[in-house]
Amino acid sequence: MKTKQLISILSISTLLSTNVFSQNIIEKQQELSKKAGKGYFYDALQNTQTGEVEITYKFKNKSKDVQGAYETYYFDKNLAFIKQEESTTLKSDVTDKPDYTKSFVYATVGGCNSFNILSTKLHLSKLTYEY
Repeated sequence: MKTKQLISILSISTLLSTNVFSQNIIEKQQELSKKAGKGYFYDALQNTQTGEVEITYKFKNKSKDVQGAYETYYFDKNLAFIKQEESTTLKSDVTDKPDYTKSFVYATVGGCNSFNILSTKLHLSKLTYEY
């Protein structure tokens, strides 16, 4: 009985003595305009030097508008709303993300049909995706 009490006291003291660290999460809500609400999310950029965030939505101005228009919302590093800007083209300093490739290697042992199901050969396959 004393061992059970000792174990419970030690476990409680251990839990109370450890420091618990958590992530600092910031959540803010910002209303979208009616035009942006009818469009779709286009891009999100974060300035690494100042920490400001730009979120861009793309939508059609008119029903036959092929090009579309953009609405950009600007936030500071604490996610406080700064301003909203509507334009027909994106800023020139915004560049496309560079092309990249990802490769995956998969390994299987055995067969995939009834003729080679007991096979002990190692099958390797490599998939490459270009983005």
